[in-house]
Amino acid sequence: MPESPTPTEGRITACPELRDLQLQYGEHILLRPAGLDYRLTTHFVGMEPRSYLIVRLSSLGMDAHHVYPHLYKDNEIKLFIANEGMLLGYRSAILAFNAAPYRHLYIAYPNEGESFTLREHDRYQCHLPAVLQGQGHNLAGMVIDVSMSGCRVCLDPPEEDTSFAPAVGNPTRLTFSLLSRDNAGSVDCEVRNVGRAKGKLVLGLRFLRLGPVSTVRLSQFLEYLSRYRRTSINSRR
Repeated sequence: MPESPTPTEGRITACPELRDLQLQYGEHILLRPAGLDYRLTTHFVGMEPRSYLIVRLSSLGMDAHHVYPHLYKDNEIKLFIANEGMLLGYRSAILAFNAAPYRHLYIAYPNEGESFTLREHDRYQCHLPAVLQGQGHNLAGMVIDVSMSGCRVCLDPPEEDTSFAPAVGNPTRLTFSLLSRDNAGSVDCEVRNVGRAKGKLVLGLRFLRLGPVSTVRLSQFLEYLSRYRRTSINSRR
């Protein structure tokens, strides 16, 4: 099983509350029960905020790593979630484990945790009209945060056309205003994460080829934002 990313920065901050992550069914969560020197890859099933969450365990490695003896009630457990460039860690306790029929593990809702930044650049909240080009589509949207290395864009997905299905690693091209409404530039990007919020499609993008003119414009814009806007909650990209 792959290990979760290792923090590359020394910055440690408080985690956002688990329910605020808006986890989707099937998202990966790494677990390490006390007494087990191994991280289990699990899939998020659901939660009752402030009460418990449920994950589904894979059968792979369960016997080889002697996992089952560590899944007893009240055993301490650590949860690791990669979210928008941050490694989030939570401590909790096991409530119950149902081996059949789906290997569901019930975990007490964690009250607090720590987050480790995996980003290289501060990013700032903003609202910049944008157009995303990809898979033969031009979609209007809004850049909702930006840094020197990437941004997050919120889009209205096509209602009837299902051919637009962005995935991690897909190339895209983003056009958005950098300094003023009349000063727009296009940037080649790579999709780093895909999510949904309130019916909107939210893409995390990494800039691939930021030209010298766009680099200057963006750095000036970020300098302005640094004086008047707060950084995003997960504040480095």
